[in-house]
Formats: sequence, C-alpha cells, structure tokens
Amino acid sequence: MTTHTKREWKRSATELHRQDRPDYLRWRDAGFLTITEGNRIDYDAVITHVVGLAERFDLQDVAIDRWNSTAVTTALQREDITVATFGQGFASMAAPVRELKRAILGGEFRHGGNPVLRMCFANVVPEKDAAENEKFTKEKARGRIDGAVAAAMAVGRILAGDEGPSIYETAERPDGFLVVGDEEDEIDEWEDLLLV
Repeated sequence: MTTHTKREWKRSATELHRQDRPDYLRWRDAGFLTITEGNRIDYDAVITHVVGLAERFDLQDVAIDRWNSTAVTTALQREDITVATFGQGFASMAAPVRELKRAILGGEFRHGGNPVLRMCFANVVPEKDAAENEKFTKEKARGRIDGAVAAAMAVGRILAGDEGPSIYETAERPDGFLVVGDEEDEIDEWEDLLLV
C-alpha cells in the first residue's frame, strides 16, 4: 500500500507566498506543510521524514516520479524502503485519475479538511488525450498541483497491486494514510493524516 502524508514540502515560504498567494506560513503552523530553509527543497529532510514514516507505519512502498529522482530513490533504497517509480504520462496516470474522479464525484474522497490538498485539487485542469484519458499536468494547472498528483500516484500504486479486498476495507486495517470509502465514523481516527 502506498502512503502519502498530509505534508507537502516547499521551499522559501515567503517567495512562494508572493508567487502563489496561499497562506503557506499558516499551513506550516497548522502542521499541513513542512518548509525547508533557503530557496530549495532540502531532500535530506524529505528522506528523513519518509524514513520516520517507515519506522512508524507498515510502509509497503513509496511512489516517486521517475523524472530526476535518482538521488532520492537511491537514498530511500539504502534505508530499505521500496521505491516504485511512477510515470506522469497518460499510460500511468489515466486509471488513477479516473478512480480519483469516481471517488470525488461519488462523495467517497476524504482529505480531512487539508487546505494544501484542497488548493492542489482546485488548481488541477486535467489534460485529455484523443481517447479521453486524463492526467494532471503542471502546464495546464492554475497553480500548484503536487498534492493532487501524489494522491493520483498513491491510487495508481493501489490499483497496480489490487489482489482482492484492500486492507483498508477490512477490520485488520492498520493506521495509515489512504482511505477510500464512505464510513463517516473513521474520519476522526484519521484527523492527523491525509484522508482520501
């Protein structure tokens, strides 16, 4: 099962605030956003965070965009974390985006009131190919979409490993990050986590 935290990683909050206008500092203070020092993402901090998640949860694998990700992939693999590279084209994204769209339109998508994820999905403008397959692209987006893309990648990993009922549909479901369903009583249990 692929996991995705409620946190997003951004560089220079003041620089991005001027560019994007969302309240990155308030989101940081509320625990929805981790901001690294300087004008770039500190990948060591990201790796340390993922390793901490792997120690805390039954992390099965981490989906990562295969473009320019060799250093992060190698560092995570050195920590015995399975990394699944994930393409951003129609072949990889069409089925996950279709499943996300089904869950959203069916009222089954839960994100725990996460303002960063809400902003990311609000900025998505799907790109379609000739066969009406859809994917999320930064080129067509109205702003940052990283959280929406990560959610699609997580769903893609679930779909790739679909061998029966999801652990999230059983009583043995461990604490984790991804929930697809409509059971209202489970929402409080996931308050600190990204809920889908």
